[in-house]
Amino acid sequence: MRRSLFLFLMIFCAWLKVNSTGQVGDFIVIGNDTLAMLSLPIEVDSVLRLNVSQQIREVYPDGYITSCWRKYIATWKMEEEKLYLEDIMICPLEPIFLSL
Repeated sequence: MRRSLFLFLMIFCAWLKVNSTGQVGDFIVIGNDTLAMLSLPIEVDSVLRLNVSQQIREVYPDGYITSCWRKYIATWKMEEEKLYLEDIMICPLEPIFLSL
């Protein structure tokens, strides 16, 4: 019984989607400096995340690279203590234009 349960769990886990590769982060421009961000602001806003995901699927429906499972890298700009979305690039770094 234990052996068959273990075997079932191992087979079941093999079909689960796991995003365990380290991800490419977004970038932030502050003054003349461009820095990598550890946070992903688009992922926090569910409406913006859905909008971006739908448009990317229309432009680039197939696959992704493991270091960029979101299929995009965003560039943000900090001005007057406000964060602005400046650009979104599809992985692997193809410029696209989304209407947000």
